Amino acid sequence: MATFISSADAPKEINDRACVATIDDLPDGIDAAVLVVPQQAVVEAVAACGRRHIGGAVVFASGFAETGDEGRAEQERLRETARAGGVRVLGPNCMGFTNFVDATPLTFEHIRPEPIAGRPAVGVVAQSGALSGVLRIALSAKGLGVSHAISTGNEADLTSEDFVSFLLDDPQRVRSCCSSSRSGALPCSCRWPSARGRSPSRSCCCIPARAAGHVRRRARIPARWRETMR
Repeated sequence: MATFISSADAPKEINDRACVATIDDLPDGIDAAVLVVPQQAVVEAVAACGRRHIGGAVVFASGFAETGDEGRAEQERLRETARAGGVRVLGPNCMGFTNFVDATPLTFEHIRPEPIAGRPAVGVVAQSGALSGVLRIALSAKGLGVSHAISTGNEADLTSEDFVSFLLDDPQRVRSCCSSSRSGALPCSCRWPSARGRSPSRSCCCIPARAAGHVRRRARIPARWRETMR
């Protein structure tokens, strides 16, 4: 996996990797960009990703729809810019994701992408980065593998539904899915597991984020999950 670095203020080389001044100086057609920039620079950074035909961008920055009318307007501008450039966006206001299956962390969370080693695995999708981490740790503590841990944030472009659908389409590596969104709605891809050839025996659990953030009791893994994971 090739990694490229872009920073206007950094030296020309970081840890033996070349560093270019702008996104426009990067090679064409990179799979994904991780944008560690302030809110004011996000839209232009995504536009530059479009010019370089970068497939997707992870946006950590906050200060968008969660802050009020001005933030919502800026988030809409971000969405329009991404669509115009053909860039899919995770975020903003998210912690990114970790793909444990392929040992690929695109997150600022301090995490080691441990391999699932052939265990049946659960994919975790949550708008809240903190809740995504809590669910991942709870599952691991019960001996269940985690295939992906994804924080979707404000969902300006890609939504929890998109990621749940992606995970359920990978039965060889993902056996169940745990999803949490502020709406509390069960994604359509969970309601009709038989669609598109999915096995009805595979489970999908949805936790309303507004309630989950105030649960003080120790997290428990539902018994029906254990049956599905066998």
